Amino acid sequence: MYYKFSLSVLLSNLSLVFRTLLYSVCIILAASAIGAGVLIPALRPVYDAIIVEGYTDKLGSLLNGVLSGDIRLAAAVADVSEVAVGIIAVMERFGGTLMFGYIFLGCLAFLSAFFHSTFDLAAARVLNGYMSSKMRGKLLHEYVRHIPEAFGYAALKTVLSWLISAAIFVVIALFIKLTYSLLFVFSLTFAIALCIALFSLKFTLFAEWAPRIIHGGGVLKSFKISGGVCAFKKKFLTAVCLYTVLAVCVLTFTLPTFGFIQFFIFPFSVCLSRCAELVNYHIGRNGKFYADDYTVVNAEKFVTRESA
Repeated sequence: MYYKFSLSVLLSNLSLVFRTLLYSVCIILAASAIGAGVLIPALRPVYDAIIVEGYTDKLGSLLNGVLSGDIRLAAAVADVSEVAVGIIAVMERFGGTLMFGYIFLGCLAFLSAFFHSTFDLAAARVLNGYMSSKMRGKLLHEYVRHIPEAFGYAALKTVLSWLISAAIFVVIALFIKLTYSLLFVFSLTFAIALCIALFSLKFTLFAEWAPRIIHGGGVLKSFKISGGVCAFKKKFLTAVCLYTVLAVCVLTFTLPTFGFIQFFIFPFSVCLSRCAELVNYHIGRNGKFYADDYTVVNAEKFVTRESA
C-alpha cells in the first residue's frame, strides 16, 4: 500500500522525472567534457605506444576476420587474449600516468554523485509541497534557496552511500564466488534477491533523512534519527517493492531497448525514492497528504485499519 501511494504521488508529478533526467544529463555532459579535456591529453602517450606496437591493427584484423568468417571464434578469442596481454604489458610502462587517470576518474565520479545528491532536497520539497497542500513549487527556486543545506547533506550522503554500496558489492561478489559452482541460475537469482534486500536496508537507513531535513531537522540530527528502528518493517518492505520492480524492469527491458531504458529508469527511480520516503514520513506521523489531485490519504485512519 505504501508503494501504491508513492507511485500515485509520482504519477501526479511526472514533470519532476523529466527535470531530474535533464539535471542528470547536464551533470553527465559536464563530467564527460571535463574528463575528456584532462584524460585525453594525459593518456595520449599510452595510446600512441599501443598503436606503435601494432595492437590496434591486430584487433581490427581479428574483428574483420570474424565478421567475414575467415577466422573462427575460438581462434579469435585466443588471439585477443594474446593481444590483451601485450596491451597490459605496454600499460605497465605507464603506471604513474594510469594511476593519475584512475584517481581522476574516481574524483570525477564522486563529484558527479555529490552534485546529483544536492538535487534530492529540492525534489523532496517540491513533492512535499504537493502532498501537503497540492502546491507545485518551483524546483530551481528551492534548489538555490537551500544550497548550503543541500551541499552539507550531499557531501555526507555521498560518502556514506559509497561506503555502504561498496560493502554491498563486496558481499554480493563473495556470495557469487562461493555459490558459482552450484547451478548458475540459482546463484544468480539469489544474488539478485540478496542485492535487493541489502539495498532495501540502505534505503531504510536513509528513509527519513531528507523528509526530516525539509521539515527543519538539520542535516546531522536528521540523519541520527533516520537510522532509528521506528517503522523499520514498513520502510524495508516499501524498499523491497521499489527495488524489485526496478530490477524486473532492468532485466526485462535492457536488451530489447539496447540499454536506453536506463536513461528513464534512473530518474524515475530517484523520484520514486523521494516519494516513498515522504509517504513513509507522513504515514509515520499520522498526517494527511494528497496521493493525487483528488485523493487525500488520512494516515491516522490508514494506520488504525492496518493495525487492526
